[in-house]
Amino acid sequence: MYTMMQVCRKTNMTYQTLKFYCNQGLVPHVKRDEKTGASSMNMM
Repeated sequence: MYTMMQVCRKTNMTYQTLKFYCNQGLVPHVKRDEKTGASSMNMM
């Protein structure tokens, strides 16, 4: 699992762009931590 910031660094994408894609349902396998609300995802 990667945090959104780790994915941004690996893909050279801005956080805002990745967040937009996630909110639009374009990025699969996004999970939110129930306690903190932080996002994490699998990169396949």
